[in-house]
Amino acid sequence: MIHVRTSESSDLSGLMRVEHESFSTPWSEESVLSFLDDGEHRICFTAEDEREIVIGYLALQFVGDEAEICNIAVKPAFRGRGIGGQLIDRAVEFCAGRSIGVLHLEVRVHNAPAVSLYEKKGFRRVGLRRGYYEDSGEDALLFARPIDDIEASRK
Repeated sequence: MIHVRTSESSDLSGLMRVEHESFSTPWSEESVLSFLDDGEHRICFTAEDEREIVIGYLALQFVGDEAEICNIAVKPAFRGRGIGGQLIDRAVEFCAGRSIGVLHLEVRVHNAPAVSLYEKKGFRRVGLRRGYYEDSGEDALLFARPIDDIEASRK
């Protein structure tokens, strides 16, 4: 069973393990920590397994009536089990509770599993940033999802 909750500072080492297992250019510890320490405009959600081991996380920043998923990662061994979807559901619930009207994100154009998940969760393509990713020069797809119907996310 997977449990998704608001991250705490004590999760940092687990979040960093997920980050390093998930990305060729991982975020720094300081970047991840900024989402744990700033309750005013940033929040992080942790997915943990039944042994309370961190297996995924989502970093969200928000201002006014808009929010952005800045990072979402699930340990490779746990992918394909709906954990990313649970993290997105928690972010949508958070946004709804804050009267946030739209949730944004960007994704590598060739990351088909992520694109499929985002579309399943109600996100729609709204733009393209050419050459966005420094490590590869890959384009980024821009997605947005209105936060008007929480149940649309749970499909």
